[in-house]
Amino acid sequence: MDAIGLGGDPDPGGLPEGPDFFEYAEETHCNQVLAEVGFTQVLVRHEQLRFPVDDGVQGLVRFITAGVRTKALYDAQTGEAKARIGESMLELMRPYESRNRVVLPAHIVVVSATKG
Repeated sequence: MDAIGLGGDPDPGGLPEGPDFFEYAEETHCNQVLAEVGFTQVLVRHEQLRFPVDDGVQGLVRFITAGVRTKALYDAQTGEAKARIGESMLELMRPYESRNRVVLPAHIVVVSATKG
C-alpha cells in the first residue's frame, strides 16, 4: 500500500468504499466487536511472516494480485502511475534483498473466537 501512496493515487475514484484494512488489528476493538455479535473466548495473536519472492517484479505481481481490493486499486491507476508504483515497490523492497532474493516481512493478526 505504501507503493501506491508513493507512486499513485490511493483514492483514484470509481471504487466503492472498502473496509478499514487495520480495523481488527487493535485487540480491544476486535474483542468488543466480536462480543457484540455473540462471540466469546476471543484470542488475538500478532505474528510475523516472511514471504520469499524471486525478485522485485514477482513481488509486485504478487502484491497486485493478492486481493480484490488491491487489484482494483492498481487497475484504476493511470499507466504513468502504474510505472511509478512499480518503481516505488522495487525501491521499498530493496532493503529486503539478499543473494538475488527478496524476503518480505509481514505483520499479521490472527483472530479466533467461539460463537454461542
